[in-house]
Amino acid sequence: MTQRYEAGDLDGDPHLDRDALDAPRGKPRKVGTTSDDPRLDRHARSREGLLEGTVLSIGPGSCRVRSRDKEYACVLRGILTAKDSRRQTVLAVGDKVYFSLIGDGEGAIEQVGARRTILTRRGTGPRSRLQHIMAANVDRVVVVVSTREPSFRPRLIDRYLVAAEYGELEAAV
Repeated sequence: MTQRYEAGDLDGDPHLDRDALDAPRGKPRKVGTTSDDPRLDRHARSREGLLEGTVLSIGPGSCRVRSRDKEYACVLRGILTAKDSRRQTVLAVGDKVYFSLIGDGEGAIEQVGARRTILTRRGTGPRSRLQHIMAANVDRVVVVVSTREPSFRPRLIDRYLVAAEYGELEAAV
């Protein structure tokens, strides 16, 4: 295995696939890209007439989206709110979205664009098998921690660096 590592041949090894390592025992997991969410483009209509924006924040049942120089309060269409077996959230901060206007400063998200990158963590408690997407389309992760108050926690830095590596993101401390 060391020779294969030095030769760079481990990438094609299915036993070392990140998604396969997280899959429940005895149940193979389909490996896909971050933009492979069938709900996002299935049932989607043409993007003609829709505004393009970026998700700034997410709240219960709605989110803030910036399009050009204006912010909109948007709700999700029903097809986008269905639960995914691997993800806790369908929408993440940083997602590119396409929405229709439903009032002054209000919109309805019709489609979610493909994600370039994602920053994820596993869920906690009974949802520990679910993937929680913290942010999408991130360029770089900068980890900033306190050395005094609150007390320094090196494992916290490790967790952020592992999450960045998992998402193939550039990281700095």
